[in-house]
Amino acid sequence: MLDDLSVHEVLALRTDLQDSHLNILLNEKQVLDIVYPLAMKGYSFKDLSKEVTRKLVASELPTIRKFAVESHELEKRDVPRLVYDASRDVRFKLVTNPNVGEVALDFLSRDCDEEIARNAREQLDILKEEAEVEEEIKEEKGILSRLVSVIKGL
Repeated sequence: MLDDLSVHEVLALRTDLQDSHLNILLNEKQVLDIVYPLAMKGYSFKDLSKEVTRKLVASELPTIRKFAVESHELEKRDVPRLVYDASRDVRFKLVTNPNVGEVALDFLSRDCDEEIARNAREQLDILKEEAEVEEEIKEEKGILSRLVSVIKGL
């Protein structure tokens, strides 16, 4: 006899699931039992809700935590625990999340896994470049506003 959970598990085995399907199953219905088969098949879904992300990040299974750390809704309060995660795969995926922040990336840049450390250093370099560009834009806006003030004063 099929129950709702069995139907959801069968759905998780499909190879043609779209983000809209995953949104309904994971965020709206919160059928979290399908996360493991999805993660094992290599599915990635970055649009998890905050609530679902928090639940999955707290999982004992590294495969589920790895799936969750890609979420755009990963909260900064979860990151410190995740940088110490025993699973290399979790830390590897964590480096790619834009919500991780400079402090966590700095820590991960000294990870015992050289690939994680290298990727974290690359992400830190990107953050520094972006900060420099933002600073240049602010300076240019300041110059332009002073120029406009001078022109208006003429």
